[in-house]
Amino acid sequence: MGIGSSILVLVFHLIFRWVNKEAIKVGFKPMGKTLYYATMIAMVFYCIAVETIDGKSNGPLHTPSAVIFFLTFEMVIVDLTLYLYRLREWNTYIISARSMWFKIFLAVYITIVWVYCLNRSLSSEDENKTDFTVVVEWNAYLIDIMWVLSYAEEWKQIKLCLVPS
Repeated sequence: MGIGSSILVLVFHLIFRWVNKEAIKVGFKPMGKTLYYATMIAMVFYCIAVETIDGKSNGPLHTPSAVIFFLTFEMVIVDLTLYLYRLREWNTYIISARSMWFKIFLAVYITIVWVYCLNRSLSSEDENKTDFTVVVEWNAYLIDIMWVLSYAEEWKQIKLCLVPS
């Protein structure tokens, strides 16, 4: 399962590199390296969550690792969406309006899900607090994939930019 996390890191690093390349091209301040490191740390927690999914051998590591992974990616998506919004205000060539609004919708939706589930989990006296974790996990998973796929309109512009050109 470590291969899945490696592919996800590669996809996000490709997006980061492309966005930075386009920002520099139009004279906008590039992103810092914080998001690179956040995705790498998230992948460590992803590997832990996947490897301990049965919960039999390594104690209760699955839920905290999964929550940290999804929370990290939620923050990465929100931060990158805000950066792309400011970049689009600077130069509308970078991202289409439809793609930008879809990214904003997904970032707002997953933030609302996180706040709602966290609030319900902390205030609930039920033993079913893990139900809220499952809701967050599946919503975050779906939104992460949809957010990456929202680049479909930009794919013709995105080239493999893992190395500086």
